Amino acid sequence: MRGWLEDKRARIGAGTAYDWKRIVEGKLIPAFGEELVSTIAPDDVDSFVAALKRPQVVEPANVDAPAKVRKLSNRRVNIILKVLRQSLDRAVRKGWLKTNPARAVDLLREDKVQIDPLSLEEVKLLLSKGLQDDEAGRYFTVAFFSGLRPGEEIGLQWEDLDWHRKTIGVRRAVSRFGEGPTKTVGSTRDVDMLPPVERALRAQRGTSQVPSPWIFPNRDGGPLNMTNLRERVWKPALRRAGLRYRAMYQTRHTFATVMLAAGEDPGWVAKQLGHTSLEMVIRRYHRFIPNLTRRDGSAASRLLADQGL
Repeated sequence: MRGWLEDKRARIGAGTAYDWKRIVEGKLIPAFGEELVSTIAPDDVDSFVAALKRPQVVEPANVDAPAKVRKLSNRRVNIILKVLRQSLDRAVRKGWLKTNPARAVDLLREDKVQIDPLSLEEVKLLLSKGLQDDEAGRYFTVAFFSGLRPGEEIGLQWEDLDWHRKTIGVRRAVSRFGEGPTKTVGSTRDVDMLPPVERALRAQRGTSQVPSPWIFPNRDGGPLNMTNLRERVWKPALRRAGLRYRAMYQTRHTFATVMLAAGEDPGWVAKQLGHTSLEMVIRRYHRFIPNLTRRDGSAASRLLADQGL
């Protein structure tokens, strides 16, 4: 399993590599060992998943504090199971296993991704009243109207911009673990600059005070720290604008829902977001686009009437 993870490191982001190492070292090797993968059976994987779902007692750092009981979410258990599946795929390729026992075990049912976008009115309020710094305003203008993930936007460099084609090349992501590749292969993409995004980027280019390859650098010219951005800029801005809290990632969901509600082609929205599947966009955002989903049955009624039915 450690060998599989080392092979994967060059093709996954730094944050993913950190998380997968924790899973391999903290969950998989203690449960299955490092070498005897040929003895793993589907029943063993079923028992492993059942054990993950049982509440676990977590000892506090402070000896005087009471112990806490933690239960892993279905999403977290599925992530662990997916890592096990991939690691055992390598064992099948090497002939250590005939089939992958982890692929015989179904994933657990997960709760839907929490989508809580801002409305356009809330976006305007945040940009005009919540953000007191012009550079922060430019950063979040790009965030709201490009669909970039926070790590992708922090990772933007000036060489990624094509002013002639008016596109942004998403080539890397920056997390608390450092610079790395994008989340998936499909996430490496070219994003169209909408007019507010182009204006914000041109303004940023003209006012940059620190020589840096990064479009939104910190004071030392390096990439922004996401935690600082969230705690020192995003959260206070929401409070000043009188808006309820959302995670900073909701800027991406805001872009998707605003574009779809405006009638943009879902295929274009999927391309902007870096989704390889149009189905993912429709499944995730359909309830925010009543003008496309026609949930009142009016489109069907017109079709039947036109056919004399």
